[in-house]
Amino acid sequence: MVINLSDLKPDILSDEELLELGKINSGRNAIVVRFLEQNLKFRYAGLFVACYASILFIASPFLFDSEISSTDIIANSYHELFIARLLIVFMLGAGTLISFIDGRFFKGFLLSLIIVVGNYSIDMFYFYHEYLTQSAVAFEFFYYTRPLVFVALLVLYFNYNKS
Repeated sequence: MVINLSDLKPDILSDEELLELGKINSGRNAIVVRFLEQNLKFRYAGLFVACYASILFIASPFLFDSEISSTDIIANSYHELFIARLLIVFMLGAGTLISFIDGRFFKGFLLSLIIVVGNYSIDMFYFYHEYLTQSAVAFEFFYYTRPLVFVALLVLYFNYNKS
């Protein structure tokens, strides 16, 4: 026999159960609820990182259309390295988003993303700076705006309130 919840008398369900049923049926998305539970600094930094990631995702096919001579082995290896690093950052970003929705291991994924972005930024500055100045404008844009993303990720890390 199937019991319809609307047929139950109000005294059968406790106040906590009614509250939980209200949360389930509220129709609000879990990510929106978790995001709105955070403080204002976290939300602004999160929106900045989300916009930056969206622009990077949209522009990523155009990042690698730069004309590289097939005889330039060093430029080709840099090109392949940047593609691999971009894929790693995308995967860590997706893991961070999924862990934020799930509510577990968010700070761990975020710390991994901060470490990877920091290491990649230092490498790019010291080892690949000459190649970046000769490559596409999109590379330079993402290269010079990376400190802003790094600061936003740190703001996310230190202002995250696990509810």
